[in-house]
Amino acid sequence: MASLLERARERAAARRKRQLTITLDGLGIELMCDVPTDLGQVEKMQAAAKSIDKGKARGANFSRALVANQTREIRIDGELLMVDGEPVVFRDPELQRELGVPDAKSAVVELIGADGDILEVATELMVEAGFADDGDPT
Repeated sequence: MASLLERARERAAARRKRQLTITLDGLGIELMCDVPTDLGQVEKMQAAAKSIDKGKARGANFSRALVANQTREIRIDGELLMVDGEPVVFRDPELQRELGVPDAKSAVVELIGADGDILEVATELMVEAGFADDGDPT
């Protein structure tokens, strides 16, 4: 019985640690992202996005926050993005400083550019997580 439970727990743990690589061909950017698995955390990001803009542009703000939070590796033209010899992602202050932006969501906008592309990444993550279909991730 214990080995059966251990196998089930290992499978569940593996589901919580899934990653997805998303390619933005037109930008030459590849993002390795953790698939969100905690709906409570996702709902907190959605609520925060709603409160920031009083309900306006909630989808854009949520998508930016989700991409910033879930990205674990950024590659540009096949090269790992580094600052001062260390890999960086949107949440790293070193990258934000290098880009001249105040926060992680702004770093997402600075590197990806268009909310449509950011929404596409967020949608892929939410679909892979099973929280949305191929439509709006909010």
